Amino acid sequence: LVAMLPVASVNAASKPKALPSVSGKSNKTVKIDMTGNGKKNTVKLITTPDPEDNSFAHSFKITVDGKTALSMKNIDKYSAFDIAPYYMKLDKNNILLQITFTTYNDYLSYNKIYKYNKKTGKLDAVKSLNDGMSREVVSYTADSITIYNSYQSSLTGWGNWKYTYQYSGGTMKLKSRTADYKCGIRYSQMEDGYDEYFKKGQYLPSRDLTFYTTKDCTGEAFTAHDGDILTVKRIYTNTYSDVRYSFVNSEGVEGWIKVPVDEYDVTSWFYGVINRMAG
Repeated sequence: LVAMLPVASVNAASKPKALPSVSGKSNKTVKIDMTGNGKKNTVKLITTPDPEDNSFAHSFKITVDGKTALSMKNIDKYSAFDIAPYYMKLDKNNILLQITFTTYNDYLSYNKIYKYNKKTGKLDAVKSLNDGMSREVVSYTADSITIYNSYQSSLTGWGNWKYTYQYSGGTMKLKSRTADYKCGIRYSQMEDGYDEYFKKGQYLPSRDLTFYTTKDCTGEAFTAHDGDILTVKRIYTNTYSDVRYSFVNSEGVEGWIKVPVDEYDVTSWFYGVINRMAG
């Protein structure tokens, strides 16, 4: 008899490796494989300080074995209090870095994925994630990248979801704009009772709301009334100003609703949301 041993998946998901963060005046060194040959290269992360406030960065540079791979000057407009690179080795020909700039109040002001070009020794831009929603890469395989997203709308408050991108030849293509959605409202000290609902992803409408059978908001699915309990299920994003959510009512019927362009028209559509919004 031949024992059958478990074989690890050749396309198992990995997590990005956080490299040293920099800002102000910094010069940090890390040893990582940037060329895909299994040998570690010397990577330096260098910042110069903003002349008006040395807590922030004025320029940012990455060198690989002494050669400049990325140079960004006059980055004051990003208010970069913290610059964080994340390393991903999809395979020997695809070494990626996600580079994020975070402001003093934890706002993500810059977010982009780069690929190291072995021929030129430069970091080439692959995908800009400066959409106000995308956050960090949470996992990747040789041909896919999964990104955690977070967004605050006046309809549902804070929430989060994950998008997976197909990766091939230095390009990223979103597999689907629809994803499972999780209520991310920060629980308050308010004694209005709504925290218990938000913990379960439930929302209570304060007025009659019509939900539709498709994410394009066509074909009426159901109408919710004051006093009903709805559970948020999915999100669809087209652009930052075109966001739709699906909810399930107590009878198990799912329906879609769109956030109006003027978000402040909907701040009171669900009880308790506006009192828990940040900013």
